Parts: sequence; C-alpha cells; structure tokens
Amino acid sequence: MKTILISLFLVFLLIGCQPEDDYQQENQKQEVLLVEAISASTGEIAHYLDLTGTLESISQANVIPQTSGTVIELYIREGDRVEKDTPLAKLHNPTVNASAERAGIELNRANREFKKASQLHKQGAISKREYQESLTTLKTAKSSYQEAQKSKSGTLVKSPIAGVVATVNIRLGEQATGQAFQIVDPD
Repeated sequence: MKTILISLFLVFLLIGCQPEDDYQQENQKQEVLLVEAISASTGEIAHYLDLTGTLESISQANVIPQTSGTVIELYIREGDRVEKDTPLAKLHNPTVNASAERAGIELNRANREFKKASQLHKQGAISKREYQESLTTLKTAKSSYQEAQKSKSGTLVKSPIAGVVATVNIRLGEQATGQAFQIVDPD
C-alpha cells in the first residue's frame, strides 16, 4: 500500500514539475489571432456612400381636424404645394352646425331682451339686479355664439404651414378622425 502511495506521489510530482514553457506553448496553440497588421498603401476609394435611413423636414406639420365630421370636400392631393391657411378639406358635422344655429338664435333673443331691459331700467320699471341679469345673459349668449362659430369654422381644415402635402389619410365620405394630412416644407 505504501508503494502505491509513493508511486502516486511521484506521478503527481512529475506532472507538477512540467516546464512552464511547455504549458505556455499548449495555451498559445488554442489562442485565435483577431487583429492583423498590414502596411499602408495607396488605392481608390468610393466617391459616395450607400446609406439607408429616413429623411425628415425640419418644418413639418401633422394636421388633425379640430372637430370630427364626414369629409364632404377634399381640395388637395399628395404632392400638391400649399400655402399657410390653404383649405385642405371640408367636413360636415350636423351637431356642430345645429349648435351654431342654436347659439345664433339664443344671441338674437338675448339682444332683444337686453334692449327691453335697458329701456325699462332707464324708466325705473325694473331693478338694477334684473338689468344686470339681462346683461349677463347677453354676455353668455355672445360667448356661446363665438364658441359655436369657432367650432363650425373647425369643419374647414386648413394648412398650418406652407409646404408640400406629403400624405392624405382621409377620403371623401369617410369620418375624419386622427391625423388627416401631413404637410412638409422641403426647403
């Protein structure tokens, strides 16, 4: 048993005493050379580069209608040049139209009532409070009318910048929702 232990000890000793150069040579055989150095030389190079990417204009606008509605007129096509405030499309929205009409009627009624209240107040027939209420009603009616007119004007979609129509995302008879146009300034 002692002889077996001594023999194993000698084997391990011989393995452990292997020269370091042999170890390095074995490891160098496994390394892969990733970089190669060569001498510089003259030659031809390309006068252009093939690249892929997306070009975007510095000035562009995604046009979203202020109000929803059905497209009843389309004034432009892709590629058309437009100026600022050029009409692009007209929308029909019965709710907006009815609201504008109601606001107009209400404004006319409030005007008549205020004129009456003003005359009666001068004669002393109504109190200052009733006169002020009539004035407040008139101011509210004017505000509602202006708001309704602004909403109604939103049915005419206009270009916010001068440029070229890059995309048209709506068609006649469709409901206009989301981005309807993209205008780009190619300059």
